[in-house]
Amino acid sequence: MLENALLLLAVLALAGVLGALWRARNGVARRVAPGTVVGPETLGAPLEAHVTLVQVSSRTCATCPPTARALAEVADARPEVAVVHALAEERLELVRVLDVTRTPTVVALDAHGRVLARASGAMRPAQVESLLESCLEPLAAR
Repeated sequence: MLENALLLLAVLALAGVLGALWRARNGVARRVAPGTVVGPETLGAPLEAHVTLVQVSSRTCATCPPTARALAEVADARPEVAVVHALAEERLELVRVLDVTRTPTVVALDAHGRVLARASGAMRPAQVESLLESCLEPLAAR
């Protein structure tokens, strides 16, 4: 009986740690290795902005609308940033090219369609700003 209780406690502790790690990574931008390029035809929109934030969502995603609002809030204050929304169910080629495995996923592209950074999970405006800063600094150095 004591062994079962200890096993249950160990499983609950592991679940708690894994849940905390999942939440900690939610919406955090990561730089990506150069290589992936998304053209306007795959994106379904022109690449005219300095940075284009692409949000891949799904109809059943509960955290996609708040993420879309965060992207819009930040992009409205920055003329060098554009936002493109894509439904995963309708844009399977884009999902494949960007290797999207969960929604929402936000990918930052430069003016040539090169992937600069990405984040998965719900994002707040501060996280969107952080993602943009991680992209704009290297672009300014070019």
